[in-house]
Amino acid sequence: MSLLTADPSRIDPEWMTRALRQAGVIKEVRVVDLACKPVGNGLVGDSYRFRLTYDGDQPNAPATVIGKFPPQIPRAASPVPRICFTSAKSRSIASSGDHGRHSHPADRSPPKSIR
Repeated sequence: MSLLTADPSRIDPEWMTRALRQAGVIKEVRVVDLACKPVGNGLVGDSYRFRLTYDGDQPNAPATVIGKFPPQIPRAASPVPRICFTSAKSRSIASSGDHGRHSHPADRSPPKSIR
């Protein structure tokens, strides 16, 4: 089952748990709540910050992630929806297409797909 979505409102705790587990970011905990807030937009996409609440503690589980989505108001043609999640520490944890290149230069690991 594909996790890709072009609509940030479709991201719920279950979706986020599956995406973070598939990317190898969390193992035992699960996301029980999240809050989504727009944090910017650009020519070809909109960015949203997701603040995450877990049902327990796990080292290195991100407190927030950034999702990049196709623009809600089309500003440029894009052939396919693309999303990239980057943690607050700027580590790319999931991407579609080439958006993983926008992660922090110190991150040398390749982005993990959430397809």
